[in-house]
Amino acid sequence: MKMYLAGEWVTAEQRRAIRAPYSGEVVDEVPEASTEQVEQALTAAAEAAKTMRRLSAYERSQELARQFSVSE
Repeated sequence: MKMYLAGEWVTAEQRRAIRAPYSGEVVDEVPEASTEQVEQALTAAAEAAKTMRRLSAYERSQELARQFSVSE
């Protein structure tokens, strides 16, 4: 599984097991972002917010639909 970071699907060095709350069984593993990846995500989010603020709600929805229409 990859994570979406600053407009790209990337891998992480670390993974975290997700467990079912009742049985404790591992149901999946997900990427665990490094400190640098978290900083990169925060910077990208702040920049994206500046851009999105200038768009109408309709334009924002269209851009989000375009960005997430294809998943890996």
